[in-house]
Amino acid sequence: MAVSKRTQVRASTESVTVGDLAPSAGFAEELRRAQDVLEGGRLARRMREAADGGQGISQQELARRLGVSQARVSTIERGSGPQGPTYELLKRIARACRVELIAAFEPGVPETVPDDGEVARARAHAEFQDAG
Repeated sequence: MAVSKRTQVRASTESVTVGDLAPSAGFAEELRRAQDVLEGGRLARRMREAADGGQGISQQELARRLGVSQARVSTIERGSGPQGPTYELLKRIARACRVELIAAFEPGVPETVPDDGEVARARAHAEFQDAG
């Protein structure tokens, strides 16, 4: 039984760059967008874990405070969906968690290269979106 190239990339323990995975010119941009969605999800989870002065709250409690389902909170934290959480939603989560969300930037700082785990998750996310 032949092993597909896609399977070989996932099973590899070698360091993989975005360029190595890019089957097309637009793939790197798609990967960056998927990484941004995952980052938004991680941010939402970190705020929930830091909620109420560092005590943290459950997904169920955050859902109650936001007026959404626990499944929706889980979806947000997983970074699911094509757009990820909006800035407005992240601000609502921050208020519900009683933490402050501060947006900052530094001009001229180069973009970081995602680690292997982020590359794998972002690629899986992009493939899932293409399959749907």
